[in-house]
Amino acid sequence: MKIRLTTVTWGRDFVDLFLRLTIPSLLAEGNIPAIADAHQVGYTIYTTADDAQILERHRVFQNLRRQIDVTVSVFSPSEIDPHNHGSHGILWRRAIELARRNEEVLFFIIPDLLYGQGSLMNWATRMRDGAKAVFTLGPQVVLETILPEIERRFGSEIISIGRQELLDLLYRHFHPLHAAMRRDSPRRPPHPEYDLRIVPGQGAIVRDIVSNPFCLDPSHFSELRHYSPQHRLDRIVLEPCSTLSVEPLLKRLDGYFRAWPLDGIRLSNLAGWWHAFATESCVYESQFPVELYDRSIPGAEAERRRCIAGGRFYRSQLIIAGRLFRLFDTLRGRGYAKAAMLLAVAIYAGRLRRRIVSRENPIILVPTDAAIERDWERIRELLVPGREREFVDLIRDHVLISGSRAPLLTARGLPAEPLLGALPAQQPFNVEAFTIYSIHRVLWREAEIVHSAQPATAAGTAPPPTGVFAMTTWAQQSRTHRLIYHAVQIPFIEPLVAPVFLTYDNLNRKGALKLRLRAWVEILYFVVATLRHPSNWRSNALRVMTALSQSLGAIPIVRRFARLPGLFVISLVTDGPRMTWKRSRTKIARWYSRVAPGFPLPSLAAKILYSKIPEERSSLYIGAEDAAVLAEVRSVRALQAVGQVLGEFQAVVATSRSVPLAMVDRRLGDLEKSIGRPVAEALEAELVGLTKKYPRWAEAWLDLAFLYQDTDRNDLALDCFARAMHGDRCTDFSDRCISPQAIAAANHGRALSNQGLLRDACDSFSLCLKLDPAQKAVAVEYADALRGSGELEFATHYYLEGMYYQETRWNLPAFPRDVSLLSFAHIAGPKRAGALSHPRSVGRSTSALQTAGR
Repeated sequence: MKIRLTTVTWGRDFVDLFLRLTIPSLLAEGNIPAIADAHQVGYTIYTTADDAQILERHRVFQNLRRQIDVTVSVFSPSEIDPHNHGSHGILWRRAIELARRNEEVLFFIIPDLLYGQGSLMNWATRMRDGAKAVFTLGPQVVLETILPEIERRFGSEIISIGRQELLDLLYRHFHPLHAAMRRDSPRRPPHPEYDLRIVPGQGAIVRDIVSNPFCLDPSHFSELRHYSPQHRLDRIVLEPCSTLSVEPLLKRLDGYFRAWPLDGIRLSNLAGWWHAFATESCVYESQFPVELYDRSIPGAEAERRRCIAGGRFYRSQLIIAGRLFRLFDTLRGRGYAKAAMLLAVAIYAGRLRRRIVSRENPIILVPTDAAIERDWERIRELLVPGREREFVDLIRDHVLISGSRAPLLTARGLPAEPLLGALPAQQPFNVEAFTIYSIHRVLWREAEIVHSAQPATAAGTAPPPTGVFAMTTWAQQSRTHRLIYHAVQIPFIEPLVAPVFLTYDNLNRKGALKLRLRAWVEILYFVVATLRHPSNWRSNALRVMTALSQSLGAIPIVRRFARLPGLFVISLVTDGPRMTWKRSRTKIARWYSRVAPGFPLPSLAAKILYSKIPEERSSLYIGAEDAAVLAEVRSVRALQAVGQVLGEFQAVVATSRSVPLAMVDRRLGDLEKSIGRPVAEALEAELVGLTKKYPRWAEAWLDLAFLYQDTDRNDLALDCFARAMHGDRCTDFSDRCISPQAIAAANHGRALSNQGLLRDACDSFSLCLKLDPAQKAVAVEYADALRGSGELEFATHYYLEGMYYQETRWNLPAFPRDVSLLSFAHIAGPKRAGALSHPRSVGRSTSALQTAGR
């Protein structure tokens, strides 16, 4: 059999690792010496001219030449983007075409991989026996810790490692990036190519969600996507793990630096990622779990089965989400904009991917935009919170299960004949396994129309009126208001009359005395708490206002305006009259558009509200030393994040102690000794000092907010997020950096949404998307808040925006490839450490600084 090995490498760091680790492991027993004896083998190495000279001079490379025919193919750096790690694909495609012309089997040799004994020979045997592509795992280990151990144990000539020894090395040096890919990790990276499940005391079970083949016969496949086959999948084999990918400790740390678990929104949003990166080979390969352990302990079988079942369900959800995204993308591209919009709402608000089964060849009946427009009022009633199941059932009634069974069923398992007069006569089109017909009406089950169209009403209560009167929410809640409206018949007075009579009507209902007593109790709490802790007066006031709005929740007008006086005063004190008016006029305009949507503002009022306010803020310049302090604070926080991920992984696996975790703990311990106080207190003091010196520095406020959030001081974190979202961007200007104000606004909105303050959360989410429209997961959270606030039309737009994938990369300084080169000279220097405040005084100044308005 003719075999072509190929490697692409450039840059001093990668060439050095290739010579010190990869080539010695390739010279081990069962690798290059074995396949060179059994097969006709050639090795092509693509590199630059300077790196080729380094290779030729090295003793290990000369040993490689004695074993096998090596061709060094020199390319110019201008042929690729040297700073883009994905540029190796250009040269991989050259190697694929070379192997196809020569009818060779291609082995991709990665320059930073450690190959176990017999890896290449096992793969060659599988290819000789009929396989056309070989996939396997290459879990990552930490370069800074594993390389010294390998060289100490094996020297620099030949590295020969068996499978059990390879697995021991894996768990001792497990990389935090892959450790964070646990399904329950609070810091899930944005590229979860692995689904990692832990069997405690035994090891990990992994599904390779997205990967490339290690061996490939290119002449057998006519279609390759991302170097992977798209057909003839029965000739693909999955080999046990026999390689380790050696990567720096801080690699891709910007993906899991902040805590952000893989919740339902992010899982649905991964559909765009799956659409972009997944191939048919990935779909096939991911169905096979790989157990990264050889030993078995008593009592672990039940946990093993649970992990395999959980991974199988996660894979199915990801595949369904990906197929729904492709359906959405096709519908929108073909002009079915409203159907695509309703599909997006069903995916996020109705969790459609959990309520639909991926079947073979389903038929989907898609109403035209005109048909949806005709039935929009009826559909709109199903979009309100609490009716998600009915809305998803409407979607599922448009999905028919094809086959020979009779009668024809919908995806709900109910007969389809009552919904269909006849199948549409238009020509269908296909999206993957979906067959799609366009229809000119929305399919409703007549027996359920009354239940779906009429909201539940109390016994003896008349249904709400229709017409112009139904345009306001007050009109549907106050009998007094309805009586006055019908008697006077002056529409433009309606928004002015409604609040007075609605409040009067509600306050005189049964239970008003209890509400008043609750209000007095909350006010008394505010007085006592403020006397005990004067510096926290604002947090106490907001807490009281929140409790008041909850206790008076039956009175919509009170719920909307109970917090305004306090917030108005706070904003005047902290932000000045100009910024207060700028925020207030936006709220006034939005409020008027909700209560009187059919009546435009008078011209004078519109001119006042929408007039442009000239900017009066001067430019903010950050000193180089202060910018370096923030960068070092982020570096320390990065090490803490790595330590948390590795600590959680070690605690769950409980097989061996993590060497990288010990290194991180030692580094943080040395920093604490040099500072002379706990690291967390020192970082807080530094950030408080920066925010005091630069009150408008958004990046400093943002890092302080996350520090408070990680230590469960959520009230202070909320205030800091507010200061950050209205601050100035001063340091994070690289192409990959997200706006710090947008990050702060998103987190501020999440905190308010968790407290039930949906209207205020909408303002924060809106600011986030204004600053950074690419925040697609935030668009879904914004849509949820809008839907909970009753603004259904706006919500559907943002659900649609949330369908597109968001790759989140947190803002971090450039890290060295070796973590030992990290410097903390600015925060650990003797002058800096001596200038830090005492912990108690830091706490007092921190509370005094948290005075941001909403």
